[in-house]
This record gives sequence, C-alpha cells and structure tokens, in this order.
Amino acid sequence: MKRITVPLLLSFLSLDLTASAQTNAFQISGSIKTQSREKSDSQQLPRASTKLITEQKVLELSIRRTNPTVGEHTKVEWVVLLEDMRGATRVGTSGSQQIHSNVGVPVEIVSDPFTLKERTFNGEGNRGNGSVEQSVKGYAVRITDASGQELGSKFQPASIEKDVRSLLSKEAEIKPVNPNQGENVNPRRLPRRLR
Repeated sequence: MKRITVPLLLSFLSLDLTASAQTNAFQISGSIKTQSREKSDSQQLPRASTKLITEQKVLELSIRRTNPTVGEHTKVEWVVLLEDMRGATRVGTSGSQQIHSNVGVPVEIVSDPFTLKERTFNGEGNRGNGSVEQSVKGYAVRITDASGQELGSKFQPASIEKDVRSLLSKEAEIKPVNPNQGENVNPRRLPRRLR
C-alpha cells in the first residue's frame, strides 16, 4: 500500500487563495425574460399564409457579493448574443453599470430590451409548413474593480466564453441593433469566428 507523503499533500493544498477568492467574489445569476409578445395578422401569399411574431426580451441579473475583502464599488458588464436562422451571431444588447454592493445583499440589474422575430409559413396542399426565427445564443456577465481586475464572471452557456471575452475586453461599447429600424447602429461586425 502506498502512502501519500505530507509534502505531496501540501503541494496540492498550496493554491493561490487570493486569486481563488477574487474570481469567486460574486454570485451571479441571470435569466432572459419576455416583456412583450406580438403576433401579426395572417398575411395571405400565393398558395401560403405567413405570420410574424415579435418578442421584446431583457436580461435580468442578480449579483451578490460573497467576499468581504473585495471592494464595494464595482463595474458590471454584460452582453446578450443572438443567432439567426443562418447561424450568424450578433449582439442583441450590451451595457455596463457601476454598482455598490454590500456582502450578501443582491443587486438587481435589467438590461435594455432587445427584439427577437419569428416568421411562420403555412403552405396550402403539400407546399409544407415551417418557420424562420432568431434565438438567444447566450449571455455573458463580467464584474471588475476600479483597476479593471476581474472579480467574477458568468457565461451562459459556458461554450461562448472564449468568443465573448474578446468582446467584453474591448474599451469601445458595442452598439446593439436598433429595434425600431432593424439595422445596426454601429456597422462594426463581430469577429469572423462569432458569425
């Protein structure tokens, strides 16, 4: 029988506790909520009909400071990514807010609304039915202190972390799609790997 020696055990336990404490300094939870949903009247086309469904959604965040050694004044940044029917990714909404958080007391943040559209088709006879829609690909949240050091983050789903980190690290704010026009306010495009 092999025994684990004390130096080997201590080497596993000698973690950088300050770095570990900093990255787990906040408990972050978020959810995408629907504010409104509108269905258009059915539009008749030759041999088919179509309907447009428009949803206004927001990202609701709850942030709770869990580490008393971390400062009370922090900056929260977020981004919501949307995916269209072709698989292209775009920013639905993004933003940042300075917050003051006491230990154990949640701070609630609600993003600006963003729009998702779905068009359904009902064909006559054997023409077929279907839909073309946009969906939420995911969201990311990052909390930093005054010096820019990251104190906490959440990526939902975790698979978007690599792509979103490059967006969140940029100093310039990414302009979301203008819901009134359906056009990008800022014509800058996402990096190729995010399309």
